[in-house]
This record gives sequence, structure tokens and C-alpha cells, in this order.
Amino acid sequence: LAQLPIFTIEKAFPPSPTDHEKMPTTTAQFLYSISRGFCMEEVLDRTKPKSIASSKTFRGQLALDPRDIKTVRKWCSELCAELTERLDGDRKEHGRTPNLLVVSVKLSGINKNDNAISRSIQAPRKYNLYVEEAVKTVRHIV
Repeated sequence: LAQLPIFTIEKAFPPSPTDHEKMPTTTAQFLYSISRGFCMEEVLDRTKPKSIASSKTFRGQLALDPRDIKTVRKWCSELCAELTERLDGDRKEHGRTPNLLVVSVKLSGINKNDNAISRSIQAPRKYNLYVEEAVKTVRHIV
């Protein structure tokens, strides 16, 4: 699509003459405007982040062997400490707790394509359990 002379959704999906009959007038007007690149809705500040993350990239000679549990545990511990600090601040500010913990690992050198693998697990209720759950999930991935 990037090479086609398409700059608006209207060009990709032209409206049909009967589209307005299938929906309320306000919806039809909104879609008509938005398909031409016009949006009159007020831009609102985001009040709270949708996700909170902590990550580290190990490249080249610094790449970790995911089978080296001692090193994986060390880095999971550091990343989880940073993450739980952020989660604690978010809990105090917004009164919410996480539902999911997502662990992502990018494995290089297995084949011609580098493989990025993510697994979601239910977030532990206690922050001190994050490291163990993260390590278990890394071990499950590899």
C-alpha cells in the first residue's frame, strides 16, 4: 500500500452511495469527515498510561544465554525491581493493580530470522513473586 497513491482511507475504501442509509446521521458524518482526513474531536491528554514496562537489550557479545539461569535470574531481578517500583507508583496514583505480566525474549542465531517471543501470564498478586514468575516464563520460552 505504501507504493500506491493512497493518502486517505477514502481512496482505499471508497464510500458507497447507500452507506448513509445503513447508519445514524452522526456516524455517517463522522465517517465521511474522517475518511477525508478531518477529525473535529477534541484532543485529550492521556490521564494514565495503558501499560508499564521495563526492558533491557543485550546485543552482540553482550547477548545472554537464556539457558544460564543465574544470569537470567540476575537480570529478571533488576528489571522486576524497576518494574515493581513503577507499578507501586501507579497503584498509589491511580489505584489499580496489573492484570498481566508479559515477558518477551528475542532469540538470535537460531535460524536466518531472529525470533522474538512473548508470553503473557497472570500478574502475581505480590511484587516479590515477579522475579520467580519472570524466570519461569523465560525458561518456558526457551
